[in-house]
Amino acid sequence: MVGPINKKGYGDLMKNFQCNALHLKNLFIKHPLETLSIQYIIKNKSKLLCFTDSAENPRGILIQSGYLHYAFAEDTSFIDEIIAHFQNQGDYGFAGIPREIASALCERYEVEWSNPCTAYTLNEVDYHPEHQVHATQPLRLEDAELVDRYYPYRGDHTLKMIQDDIKNRPSAGIFIGDKPVAWALQHPDGTIGMMHTLEDHRHKGYARDTTFGMIKALLEQGEVPIVQIADTNIASQVLAKSCGFVPFSTADWFGIIVK
Repeated sequence: MVGPINKKGYGDLMKNFQCNALHLKNLFIKHPLETLSIQYIIKNKSKLLCFTDSAENPRGILIQSGYLHYAFAEDTSFIDEIIAHFQNQGDYGFAGIPREIASALCERYEVEWSNPCTAYTLNEVDYHPEHQVHATQPLRLEDAELVDRYYPYRGDHTLKMIQDDIKNRPSAGIFIGDKPVAWALQHPDGTIGMMHTLEDHRHKGYARDTTFGMIKALLEQGEVPIVQIADTNIASQVLAKSCGFVPFSTADWFGIIVK
């Protein structure tokens, strides 16, 4: 790992702005899919730190939500600004970052963990509700504990996170009696996730049907369905494509250590 690159003149332009003070509409119009998760984060999260070069005409944006960061850059010079932003020692996480930015950060700083992903989206004309076999319905707050129990990244904070997802965003579950046996939720970054089917109910097409349920709920709200799938997760890639999703960008998750 090398030292800060501020000596080259980078890191001088990005400033901290209130998100609602930024004129991001033109940036979002020019890059609607590439900035989609950032648009959702601004909509769904509070206490954000937003960094960019200009409040009136930004060339990109870096958003901090706790440990995680979200970023988009129109050109390589703004990527240089993002790299130079991380001057202070510490651990920093990144969520759904375009690979060009991710690679630049990982080359500059020590990589703590990495999960390369691809982002997929669905055009409404490619949604075929007639292919859904099992009906879905939204999850209830009382279902959050069950979802949390089977969440592979379960921790002290995840139950509250799941409750927030169920309360504030679309979800889809397949119920047998009063119990959900398969489900999917929408994360604050707009992506469909937390998909799970209880072991005794697998191989019945429930994962596909909960995906269709999420697509329907999102389209009814005027939202663009989006998923981010690890490049090693072939099964989920096949599932997404079978439901009409197509890849449009890289979306890497990773952590760096700045010493």
